[in-house]
Amino acid sequence: GIDPKEISGIITSASIPTCLHYLISSQIDADRLDYLLRDSLTTGNPHGVYDLERIIQTIELNESGEIYISDGGWNSVEHYLNCRYQMYKQVYWHHSTVAAEELLEKIILRTKQVFNSGAISLNKKQATIINDEMDLSEYLDIADFDVLSLIREGKRCKDPILSDLSNRFFKRQFFKPIKLDLNNFPKLLDSEEKIKSIIKDKGYETDFYYSRVPSSKKVAYKPYSPKTKDQEEAIYTDPECKIEITREIESISALKTPEEILLFTPEDCREDARSILK
Repeated sequence: GIDPKEISGIITSASIPTCLHYLISSQIDADRLDYLLRDSLTTGNPHGVYDLERIIQTIELNESGEIYISDGGWNSVEHYLNCRYQMYKQVYWHHSTVAAEELLEKIILRTKQVFNSGAISLNKKQATIINDEMDLSEYLDIADFDVLSLIREGKRCKDPILSDLSNRFFKRQFFKPIKLDLNNFPKLLDSEEKIKSIIKDKGYETDFYYSRVPSSKKVAYKPYSPKTKDQEEAIYTDPECKIEITREIESISALKTPEEILLFTPEDCREDARSILK
C-alpha cells in the first residue's frame, strides 16, 4: 500500500534519497520539464521545444542523493532555460494571456455577486465554480466545459456588467494593456485614482473594468534565476553541488524576469489613462 508519510516526506524533502524530492520540486523537476513541451505544443509556439532526453541522460546523483548536471548536458540545460524564458515572455506573461485571466476572474466575481442577489440561476456544477469553499473532489471534477457553460449563462443574464464581461470573453474583446516598468510604481500610486476616474466617467465600474497586475503574480512560470541559496531553486554542475550553472554558462545570467506592471482598461479609456502616466 501507499504510506502517506512517505509521500509527505518526498514533498517536504525529508525523504531518503533526497533525489526523490528534486524530481517533483526543483528547477528540473518532472512538472517543469513536462509543461514546457506540452504548452509549446498546445499554443503552437515552437520556443518551448528542447532536448528532454539529453537532459535526462546527463542528470547525475552524488553520494548524498543530490542532483547535478554533468558537462555533457550543459548546452541542453542552457537551451531548456532559454526556452523557459521565451515561453514566459511570449506566452505566460503575454498581455493577451494575462488579460484573459483577469477577465475570467472578473466574470467569476461578478457571477458570484449576481447569484447571491438571486438574479441568475445556476446548476450545481456552475454554483460550485463560484464557491470559495469547494472541496478537493469538487475542484477535480471541474472541466473546461463547466467554466465555459458558466460564462455562457452570464451572457444571457440581465445584469449588464456580467453580460458585457461574458460577451467580451467569447469575442476576445479583452481589456487593453498599459505596460509600466516597476520603477514607475510610485507614479502609478499617485495617479491611480485619476485613472479610475477616467474609467468611471466612461460609465464603467472600476471593480470590473480595471486591473493592475505585477509580473510577480506569475510566480509559477517565472524564468530561472540563480539568485538563491536554496538547493532546489538552483541547478548545479558538480558532484559537490557547489557550482551553480550560471558560473559555467554566463548567457543564462542575462535571462532576467521582467519587473513590470500591466494595467488593463477598456479600449476607450486606455489613451487617456496612458497620458496621465507620462
